[in-house]
Amino acid sequence: MKFDLKNLFKKKTTEDNPLEQKDEIIVPQHAKKPEDKVKPVDLAHVPIVQKKESQKNIFVVNGNYDIGNSMMLSGVMQSGSLSKGMKHKKDGMDLTITDIKIGSDKVKDLNLGEEGAIFVKGKNTHLVKYDDELEFK
Repeated sequence: MKFDLKNLFKKKTTEDNPLEQKDEIIVPQHAKKPEDKVKPVDLAHVPIVQKKESQKNIFVVNGNYDIGNSMMLSGVMQSGSLSKGMKHKKDGMDLTITDIKIGSDKVKDLNLGEEGAIFVKGKNTHLVKYDDELEFK
């Protein structure tokens, strides 16, 4: 039995099987001729997506804990983001965020999808219940 060593390690391709790759020489960009290089794309016609100003900052409450002169609310951000100093004035409540934590770490912001705790001060904090959606501005 005789083996053809030249074609033993050569890749075989067929016209009917598109999954097989053909042997091609890959030339890096810096070695190509100027006319063969990839030309930059003009992005002038691409629309720019901007954040909507009407996006609401909604925090869904999972638990509330009275800690003396303020209240800790644990929960998840449903939309937007929260930062220190934001206020919620609705349903007889007047809440101001004094601190934000994720786990035991203090953070500057609580963003969409993140779970954490906010510390609030204000009037009628006792009215906050489980599963309330608080909108902060």
